Amino acid sequence: MEVNIRDLKNRLSHYLRSLRETGEEIIIKDRNTVIAKLVPFEQQDFHAQERHLLATGQMKAPMRR
Repeated sequence: MEVNIRDLKNRLSHYLRSLRETGEEIIIKDRNTVIAKLVPFEQQDFHAQERHLLATGQMKAPMRR
């Protein structure tokens, strides 16, 4: 699905609901030039990426009390 910034701004809740329900990514355009892509968040991917960043020293683990 493709959407221009103005429409995304005006109907953000609608597009986020659609993304959540269908899983279809949303391509964001500014004056018909693609500038970004919204994709569904996947918890598994986040943790894998977090582990990679920790392992390569690009991120530090939080301090625990």
